Amino acid sequence: MPRPRHQKGSLQIRKQGGQRKYVALWRDAQGERQFKTIGLVSRMKKSSAEEELARLVAPINERAIDPLVSDFVNGVYLAFCRENWKESTRSTTEQRLATHVLADLGTRRISELRRDLMQAWLKLKALEPNSHTGRANSHSLVAHLRWDLKPILFT
Repeated sequence: MPRPRHQKGSLQIRKQGGQRKYVALWRDAQGERQFKTIGLVSRMKKSSAEEELARLVAPINERAIDPLVSDFVNGVYLAFCRENWKESTRSTTEQRLATHVLADLGTRRISELRRDLMQAWLKLKALEPNSHTGRANSHSLVAHLRWDLKPILFT
C-alpha cells in the first residue's frame, strides 16, 4: 500500500498523426502511469486542457486522504522496517508499537498528529503507571516511543 500523494498530473503537447494535441499524463491509485489525449491544440485553449487534466486527477486526489496511524504502521512502516531489523529488534519494537502507539493513536489520521499533541502524549506516557511495576513508565520507554514516532511521522 503506497502512501497516497496529491498530484497535479502533467499536460504536454505532442504530435499525433501529424497534428499537435494536448496530452494528459498522471498516475492512478496503484501508481501506474496513465495517458489520455485531451484535444487538438488548434481547437482548444490551454486553460480548457488544464481544467480537463484537473478533472481527470480529481478522483485520485479525493482518495489521497491521509491514512489512519494503524493502517500506515501495519501496511507500510512495519513492512519496510522488517526487512532491516534483527529478530530481537522486530519483536520488541512491534510489541511497543502495538501496546502504546497503536492502542492510543491507532484510530487517528496521520495529519492529526501535531507536535503539541505528540509532546502531550509523551508526557502522559512518562507519568502513566507501568502495568507490570505500578511505577511510572521509564525514561527509556518514552525515549523509544519518541524514536519510533519520528520515522512514522516524517516518511
